[in-house]
Amino acid sequence: MKRNLVPLFFKLLAAASLLASCVRDVILDAGEAPQVVVECVLNTGNVQELYLNFTKGATKEEAEPLTDAVAALIDLTKSEMIGQFVRQEDDRWSLDYSAVPEHHYRLEVQIPDHDLIWAEDTMPKRIDVRAYTFTATEREKQPDRYLDIPEEYAYHFEATYYEFGEDFSGSLWIYGIDSDHDMDRSKGQIAAEIYADLPTADNFNISEKLYLPELEIVDTYIDGERKANGVKVIYPDLIGSSMHDRFIRINGGKAGDKFLLNCNFKQWWAREDKWWNEPTWEWEETYYEYRVYGSRCMNFMSLSDIYDQYLKMAYLVTEMKQSSDMSAIYLRDNLPSNIHGGIGVFGGKVEWFEKCYVAPTYVYTDEYPKYGIDEETHKYIKD
Repeated sequence: MKRNLVPLFFKLLAAASLLASCVRDVILDAGEAPQVVVECVLNTGNVQELYLNFTKGATKEEAEPLTDAVAALIDLTKSEMIGQFVRQEDDRWSLDYSAVPEHHYRLEVQIPDHDLIWAEDTMPKRIDVRAYTFTATEREKQPDRYLDIPEEYAYHFEATYYEFGEDFSGSLWIYGIDSDHDMDRSKGQIAAEIYADLPTADNFNISEKLYLPELEIVDTYIDGERKANGVKVIYPDLIGSSMHDRFIRINGGKAGDKFLLNCNFKQWWAREDKWWNEPTWEWEETYYEYRVYGSRCMNFMSLSDIYDQYLKMAYLVTEMKQSSDMSAIYLRDNLPSNIHGGIGVFGGKVEWFEKCYVAPTYVYTDEYPKYGIDEETHKYIKD
């Protein structure tokens, strides 16, 4: 009774141009009479993609191909016909066009022997999100700049924090790209875990796991005696935050709200052949491995309301499909749709990348109580 479901949801999140097709994983068969499936998510790129196909009838082994259709995009804000989609391969159609934020669009699909299929939606706009990065190098060159670090963060904060530059009531989706690409940090896999300290984050995909980064003791030597005066830790101000599965959905925000983001990014490793031995005040040759941190990408997406609802429900159904709850196969009717005369979704999204600088922050002993660290053992205090 159902279509063959392939778990592509999160793989497609990593490829912005393919986001429209993620909904295809949760469309189930509608019964004996095939229905037309329409999937199109407008974006600000140069090409728009439309997917058209039939559902598979209950007594049929596979769905019939849909090759004969006229699909047109209309900008209702400008009362202008944009153009017709051209069939490329399989069930994919394309139109060379860049959607305009806040414009209202109409999609019309005419298929022989079917009533007109249509849908309307408004493109969202890019939300003003500002990224501020602080590094040890900048600390040395511009010590006064560190006075700009929000006082709620660690005194020696070294990383990236974000701030909303405007009030907004819509949704904002965020995920991290785990990449070691030398030229383009936006290329890579979606990080499996993401943490944030925003009270408006949706909890529908959180786990019981809390952020508790590894502590590395910072050593100094006084009169030849080793003394521990602090620890190094990645994003100490996120300690205790809940883990979200691969992405975070934000339900609105206010101008001036500050927040942190971090993922379980892959760690790079390097080797050193010399180091300065303070007790003997000599260079010693040795080999040891140490972690190398740097910039990664955080992907931000503002979505139209219908696509936001559809994507969230698609995630939930996909997760249920991977569980033992067989009732998930009957959830098609719960998926939001704005397609008149068919099923699927016609929506819009605006996406962009912001850098995420990852580096250890020095947390000295006088800040230990704030982060639940024991002053004698330099480890987390267990409840």
